[in-house]
Amino acid sequence: IEGEIPAGLSGVMFRNGGGNAEIGEDPIRAPSFDGDGLVTAVRFAEDGKVYFRSKYVDTEGRLAEQKAGKMLFRSVVGNKPGGWTANFLDLAVKNTANINCMYFGDRLWALYDGGLPHRLDPHSLETLGIDDLDGFLRRGRAIRTGNTKLDEALGVGDALGAHSKIVGDRLCALWFMN
Repeated sequence: IEGEIPAGLSGVMFRNGGGNAEIGEDPIRAPSFDGDGLVTAVRFAEDGKVYFRSKYVDTEGRLAEQKAGKMLFRSVVGNKPGGWTANFLDLAVKNTANINCMYFGDRLWALYDGGLPHRLDPHSLETLGIDDLDGFLRRGRAIRTGNTKLDEALGVGDALGAHSKIVGDRLCALWFMN
């Protein structure tokens, strides 16, 4: 590595994406879409040191597949092994929590466009469980959490939840933005 970290740079950068290419011996057709979420944290300390940590998001589906040692769920792009008879009426898709992550107000979430976010400990990256934001997000409701964005110049954007919009300094009833 060449160069220096700029003086005064401190903070953390979180990233998330599909981290595995197979489950047991079953290959994942499109790991970036269907791989289990692997969150990484790069921390820039005030003393100029950099720390790296990564951890899989322990979703219910991931834990079940790890225990079974094989793929148990269909995916967004591919099917589980067993041909059309094993997949035809199986509409369950695993929440891989692999699309994005969002940190706000001491909370870190691993996001997925088709399900509820998973809350993580921002220091250890341990999975704390599904977070419905105190009932604001509900299972079975159309939820778009994965692709967050904020246009600070316009003061609008999308974030956690169906029909959530940032207007001024508020995001629905979830939290306040500064």
